[in-house]
Formats: sequence, structure tokens, C-alpha cells
Amino acid sequence: MTGATDHLPDWGQPTDAGGLLGYLAQGAARVLVLPDALVLATGPDGRPEFRLSAVRPVMPTASQPGYGRLELRLALRSAAALPDGRVQSAPALRGWLVLGARALDLPPELQAPLELRCSGIGAADLSLPLHAESVGFVERALAEGALPVLARADLEVAGLARRVPGRLTVDHARLAAFLADGVSRDAVRQALATDPVALGVRIDSADPLAVEAATDHLCARMAGGPMRPTAEGLVLVWDERIARSGQSGFDLSQAVLATRVVQLVLDPFAEARRLAGGPSLVRRVNTSPLQAGQHRVRLSANLPRPLVGPLAVGARLVFPARPPARTHEVREDVAFADDAPVDRVVRLSPSEPLAWQVEATVWLPTPDGRGAALVLGPRIDGTGPEIELSPQDFPLSITRIAASDAVLALGQVELVAGAAAVLARLMAGTPEVAIALPGPGSVSARVVAPDGQALELAPRDGDRRIELADLAGYGPRVTEISVDFPAGLFLRALDLQVGDGPVQVLAFTPARPVRRFDWFCANPFLPGLTWRWHDGGNDFAPVSSDRLTLHASEGVVA
Repeated sequence: MTGATDHLPDWGQPTDAGGLLGYLAQGAARVLVLPDALVLATGPDGRPEFRLSAVRPVMPTASQPGYGRLELRLALRSAAALPDGRVQSAPALRGWLVLGARALDLPPELQAPLELRCSGIGAADLSLPLHAESVGFVERALAEGALPVLARADLEVAGLARRVPGRLTVDHARLAAFLADGVSRDAVRQALATDPVALGVRIDSADPLAVEAATDHLCARMAGGPMRPTAEGLVLVWDERIARSGQSGFDLSQAVLATRVVQLVLDPFAEARRLAGGPSLVRRVNTSPLQAGQHRVRLSANLPRPLVGPLAVGARLVFPARPPARTHEVREDVAFADDAPVDRVVRLSPSEPLAWQVEATVWLPTPDGRGAALVLGPRIDGTGPEIELSPQDFPLSITRIAASDAVLALGQVELVAGAAAVLARLMAGTPEVAIALPGPGSVSARVVAPDGQALELAPRDGDRRIELADLAGYGPRVTEISVDFPAGLFLRALDLQVGDGPVQVLAFTPARPVRRFDWFCANPFLPGLTWRWHDGGNDFAPVSSDRLTLHASEGVVA
């Protein structure tokens, strides 16, 4: 895997990193280790990157109370990291901060997990608007002698799943019953190691590390988006679509993105007080009501679901710099795990309008199937707090395909684009899907019966619904039957039967040796029309074409 994923640790390539466990970085000559310490970052002047802004109106009222904002930056560290960069701490993909104080009552807005914005340089930022009560709590925690307030950071570190020869088969309904409201990755691994059948999972691999690989692939492919923070830690949020009936199969040798969970603890308030060395960390402002420049923006994508093809879809939201009021660019990257909109809180200068630029983002597998590449859609300019992306805003060619219940009663429908492997299968639990391709292209389909017989469907561009009428051979049929009479024979009759329907008798004479038989084929996979001599000279045999030629002397009982 190359390109945008070169910085990721490969969970399948562990190595020694100075006595600690490290992982080779994919496509790069360095080792990545999981962070084992969390510290408060410092600026060039050595002061902590920690600030509490406390704004109090000159005359507070119920409609204009005090408020504030807590801003801090945390740095991820590892004891095994080397100054030359050959061993580095792996950056976090996302994270949450959970505050706890045994002897203090936390304000309600500080009791919930606080989302951290993680960067690719090993930093995690928190920018949190506060009510007056929470501002006072943080001020007291910063004061000398205040009781400790511990912060637990639950972090997801992205990497490449372990890959082994073999295959993973998942029964959706049984897996959904096990997952319930969410479980940890360790719980999934333990269940796969002890009783995978209870999960509805079958691992077909002789590799001794197959359970680790199956855990990575199962969590990466069946969970939807970020983990959910709980009091104990992060749990996987499972895609609701797995509750539907049906099965999925995954190749354990393919490269997929998988995460590991790291849990680190520190007292950010005590650390900030120590690093500050005396100067106040609180910026107090008494002012009349003013605009803080904080906005909540909602992004949504009007995409058909389920969407097959991309590894992930999202959006890149940018607020360009507006000097002198704001000299830096504000950027938000979001992922659309399902149809739910994504909310982001952004902080701009107080006087500027809410004007933005947005680009749809798509992660696509590379042609060799071993990597992922980021593709951006066209840039869109707009204003306001609501942003809705439509299918044409994504750099994808999307084709919606559905199959009728009557077709799926005969077998499953396999969808293929070009010479690629099967992209999706339509079955009773998943009768429709949207195929997303990086460029113009057609999607071929075939209906596969349980015994392996397959019927190729005529190619057709654009959205389509597959009906029985699309199957070659289905519908009204006409079979021409001719009997060659030798001298001495003047009458022969045939028994004809369609499926398990009633037997019909058709008579032939030298004067009328050719007859047409009209019938209806309801299942092209079965021999729809069968025949035998009426006098019982043979068993029923299938008619394999629209023309049947017989000799009257065949099957004559002496």
C-alpha cells in the first residue's frame, strides 16, 4: 500500500523497538510504536498550549450569562521514539477526553466524553465552549492546591490490518445478536478465539494468527465510523445494516484499515500550572454581549445506501483565511458513515460571515487492490450553517441496482464491473445496492442459482431493476416438434409436461408430422419442458432447445 497510507503502522509486521513492541511503517523505512504517554504541548516560548477564556458581561442576565472557552493541545509521546525519526510514535486518528475528579462534582457539560481533534503529527486538540459554571470549575482546578482532575484520553490509532491467507464468512443476524449495543475490540477478539460460531462467524484459515487478522477485518468492515466512548473506554459502533439477514465473505489477505485503542491518563490542569510557572492561564474579559465567532455547521450527503465501491466517503470543509481578523485557515474533515448528518463546531473571527468551501472526499482502493487513494470532488463555495452534498458532488459514477423478489427466489445476483471481482451480491436480505465507480463504466450482472448455474444478463447502462423478464429463456415459449414417420407407422403420440404441471398429449401422423407447442418458462434454471412417448417407451426427458426432432420408430414396443 503506497501514497496516503505510507505513514500507517502495519499491524501484521511487528518488530522490536528498543525493548518495546513496534510496527513497520507501510512503504517507509521507519518503525512506529503506539504512544505510551500524554503530555501538555508547549509553544516555542516553553509555555503550555493551554488557555481558558472567561467572558463575563458587565451586567449578566438570564439571556446573557457568562461563558468561556477551554483550548488545549496534547502531545502523544513514546519512550521508544528516537530523535533521528527511525522510531516514531504513531499519530492518533481520533480520540476523546474523559475528565474525572473523585472529590469534585463535574459540571454536566464536562461529564460527557469530549471529542479531540487529532492531527497526523501526533497532537490532539480540544476546543470546548463552556457555560459560566464550567468556567468557574476550570478556574478552581487551575488554582494552587486544587484537587486533582484526571483526564483519560481514549485514542484510536489507524493502521493496516494483519493479513493472512484465508477467508472470513459472517452471518449478519447472528453477529448482530452478539454485538447488541456495542462491544470492545478485545471482546470481539476473545469471542473469535473461543467460540466464533456463537458470533455467526467462520474463519477458514490454517494460519496461527488468523484470529488476530479476523478481528481486524471484522471490526474494519462491519463497524460504521468512529468508536463510541463509554465510562470503561471505546466500543465499536456496528453498522445497523448487519442486522439484516444474509451473509458476507471477506478475503483475509486483502489490505484494510484497522485501528488499535490506546488509553492514556494525565492531569492537564496541574501540568498547565507547572509549565506556566506563575503567569495566569486564564484570560478574563468583562464585556458587553458580543459575537464569539463560534458556529455549528451541519454536513450531510444525499447518497444512496448501501454504497459499494469506496472504502469511505466524506467531505473537506475549509474556511479560508481572512486577514487581518483571522490569518489562519480553518479546516474540518468529516466522514459519512451512514445517512446521519455530521455536526462540527468551528471558531471564526466574530465579524466575518459564515462562508465556506467544501469538497467531497472519497477513499478508493488502488487498482492492485492493496492500497487506498484519496480522490477529491469539485470545490463548492457557499454560505450558511447547512451543507448538503448530492451524488454529483462526489467524484463517482453511481449506479443503483435492485432485484425483484421473484428473481431473488431463483438465486442471488452477482454484480461485476469490468474484469474486477464480484463487487456485491443481491439476496433476499439486501435486494438493492448502489455501485460507485471512480469513472464512467458499466456494471454487469448475473443470476446464480444455489446449484451454481449462472445466467448472464444483457448489459445495460444506468440505474436498473432486474426482473424475471430480463432472464434469458423466461416467459412464453414455442417449441416446434417434428416426427419422422417410416413406412408402416401411421400414428405416434407424445406426453408433454411443463415443470410439475399436468401432462398433455400431442398426436402426430404422416399427414401432420409437425406440431407447435406453446408453453411458459417460469424458471430458466430448470428443464421447463419435458417429453416421453405416450405408450411409455421411455422416461420424461428435457427439451433443451426450441426445436425437437424425433423418429416415429424410436421407443416402439415390439
